[in-house]
Amino acid sequence: MGRTYLADFSKLTACLEMVKVSPSAKILELGCGSGWMAEFLAVMGYDMTGTEIAEEEITDANRRIRSLEVKGFSPALKFVATPMESVHTVVAADSFDAVFVFAALHHAFEWREAIRSSFACLKPGGWFVICDEPNVLHIFISYRVAKLSKTHEIGFSKSELVTELRKTGFRKIISTGAKLHWWFRPHWLLAQK
Repeated sequence: MGRTYLADFSKLTACLEMVKVSPSAKILELGCGSGWMAEFLAVMGYDMTGTEIAEEEITDANRRIRSLEVKGFSPALKFVATPMESVHTVVAADSFDAVFVFAALHHAFEWREAIRSSFACLKPGGWFVICDEPNVLHIFISYRVAKLSKTHEIGFSKSELVTELRKTGFRKIISTGAKLHWWFRPHWLLAQK
């Protein structure tokens, strides 16, 4: 599992490089969990803000900042508790060079609102990166688990994501996922404001 996460992190950094989002750029992460990706990006030199709906996760994430400070780092890193659907109400509008969501958009109860909120946070020309979001087959695979655990699990078709990105106002969309996904490969999309 660890190797998979690191490979996906490497793919995220390659996506950022591809669209010229370089260290020192201001990046917002939606659904950051305990903040490990935000921490890695901050150590690389990005100005990072991670968001998560669960207060406990933000408490854990803030420990990462203290841990880095003890090691002599002073990262541009902060964490905010907020739902991704309304992140634009707690961070400055038009202030981020990039916003990314890694395997978390499918947990949002209003994923279309999360996309619109991300759009509001981006500077003109900024990039929204959708990373490792499950495809349509995920709906069928996770249905029973979601019912038993009372969680929200969905999958996306590429066309519905692209349609919503265009409707929101993103002008350029790049897919870095597999060309032949057969409804089970995860989505990797970049969209420019």
